[in-house]
Formats: sequence, structure tokens, C-alpha cells
Amino acid sequence: MKTVFKQFYVLMAAIAVIGIASCSNQATNNNDNAADSTQQALAQKVQPTTIEEAIECFLVDSLGSNYDKADLCVPECRIIATDDSNPDSIKVWGDFWVMNYNVAGDTLKTASGGNYPGMIQLRKTDEGYMVTGMDQVADGSDNTPSAKRIFGTFYEKYSATAANEKDREQARMASIARFANKQGLNVTCYQDFGWPAVPITPPAH
Repeated sequence: MKTVFKQFYVLMAAIAVIGIASCSNQATNNNDNAADSTQQALAQKVQPTTIEEAIECFLVDSLGSNYDKADLCVPECRIIATDDSNPDSIKVWGDFWVMNYNVAGDTLKTASGGNYPGMIQLRKTDEGYMVTGMDQVADGSDNTPSAKRIFGTFYEKYSATAANEKDREQARMASIARFANKQGLNVTCYQDFGWPAVPITPPAH
């Protein structure tokens, strides 16, 4: 698990007026058509109109930026629970990931990544949703105590979700296919270092 900081609070005014297509996520590829499609996608200033889109942008821009730049940064959201009863203080508990990939033909090769479980706070605006902060589960000996504090009554559900590798791989595959499609990349599989390539079902195109 990679933790950048225990509790992360940032002002996300810029993210409030952009969406998934305008996150700082630009695939680089020798394929001219893929590059053209990427530029077109990045030019679209579509603001995050859903909670999950706002979280994904936050993961890419604020956490993905802590890694060396790769061709594609893919966020993964396994949401445990949501409390949207107060539009000025929306709380989303989840098992969040940031994965970075380099493009090699039709394969996305894992470059780096990390796990960021915790609770993300958002505010609803006239334009969409804005992330206002994150309370992140700690590493090491503080891992379990901080997870219990942050997730509270949702801790058992979080613990079961985090332990479910099959579900995580399915969520990972779905995120890869969706983001690769948004970037106009023709990829059929992803590959972690030292492991066989995993087919994406359905493949991105």
C-alpha cells in the first residue's frame, strides 16, 4: 500500500469545472490516430457531473501526480458507502486506487500505482461536484486503527471489499477499458511486471 499522507486536504476549485476527459491524463502513443483522439478528449471541458467522476479526477490530479509520469493514469473506485444528505459535506467511503500504465502496442504495462482507502469529502455546486478533502487510512501499525476510525460502522464491509482480489481485478479491468476508450487507445490487455498479460474483457477500442 502506498500512502502519501495520512490526511489530505486541498482546495479543488479547478477540478470543479473539469471532468474526466479534462483530468491531467494524457496518453502518449506512437499511433497518430490515438494521439489525435487523446487531444480531442482533453480539449473537451466537461465538468464532473457525478460524484464518482469528481473522485476520479481528484485521484488522477492530486494522487496520480505523485508518481513519475506514465502514458495513462487510471483511477479505480470501489465505493463502500455514500452519505449525500448534506450537499455541502458529502462523504464517500471507499477502496481507491491509482494505477499508471505505459502503452506497448495493444498492451498497457503497469508502471506504478498505489492503494488509497479512506473517506473523500465533496461539495455539490451549481456546476457539479468538487472534492474538498480526504481522510486516508494510514500505513504500518496505524493501518487497522485508522481504518476503523475512518470507516466506522462500514469497517467490516471495507475489510471484506479490500480482501476480495477477484472483485478488485474486475473493477480494475473495467476502469482500464473505460479510460483507454476515453483516450482513443486500442488495447486488448494489461500486464504487471513479471506476470502474464491479462486480457481486457471487453477490449478497449
